[in-house]
Amino acid sequence: MIRTCFIGVLLILMWLVPPTVAAADEHPFGERTVEEALSAPDASAADGSSSAPVPEGTGSRGLITALLNMVAALALVLAILYIVYRFFLRRQRLFQPGGIRHVAGYALGPQKSIQLLEIGGKIYVLGVAEDVRLLRLIDDPEETEKLLAHLSVDSAGADAASLTAQLQARLQQMQQQRRLWLDRLRRPRDAGDGEGRG
Repeated sequence: MIRTCFIGVLLILMWLVPPTVAAADEHPFGERTVEEALSAPDASAADGSSSAPVPEGTGSRGLITALLNMVAALALVLAILYIVYRFFLRRQRLFQPGGIRHVAGYALGPQKSIQLLEIGGKIYVLGVAEDVRLLRLIDDPEETEKLLAHLSVDSAGADAASLTAQLQARLQQMQQQRRLWLDRLRRPRDAGDGEGRG
């Protein structure tokens, strides 16, 4: 359906937009040959005609037509890019190896993590370190649905919440460090001021 609409719009655009590439004049030097024009370039000026003939339709209509052609060409290129993108995206989904979907992954340390993969409606919990080990297979459909629902809700709000918590913790740590530094700077000055007065 989309392809037929696209082809129809393309044909209508090609029919409505006139071609803009045309010869300005069949004989740009009048009735003279190139050799005559090169040997006596001022002959046309003596006749009262200008040396550079102005083609008809070079006014605002020609500019509008050129602008419309440019917009139509841009729309055509963007439509082709979109169609190619959709085609490859669909093809990639069809040929995905075995229907494997990465559900979640949690880092446990350097080069150590737990990965959750969904294959054929079952969730495989894998431990990844120097080797990959199956830690657990979740094949109960109810448990799988609960886990997927929990992970989708958790991933939507947890990222923002954990980032906010991390930023607040870092700000509090920086405030404590700043207070300690200010206290250290004030102590020698206060001690020095007290000795000089007495």
